[in-house]
Amino acid sequence: MSGLDHLLAKSLNEIIEKNLGAKTVKKIDDRLFEKFGLSITQAIEEFDKLDLVLREFFGKGA
Repeated sequence: MSGLDHLLAKSLNEIIEKNLGAKTVKKIDDRLFEKFGLSITQAIEEFDKLDLVLREFFGKGA
């Protein structure tokens, strides 16, 4: 991940945590690690994987 990508992913992670709360983000992060071995910051770059996990939590409208 390039420096700019990492910075954007980290910023997006903070926005997600602000909107969803720390507990929900922790659950999402745990599920991403279980399923793909990725943190939420890494999954932001591979958005299709993050999207799959978000759909598990929030349904198809996520």
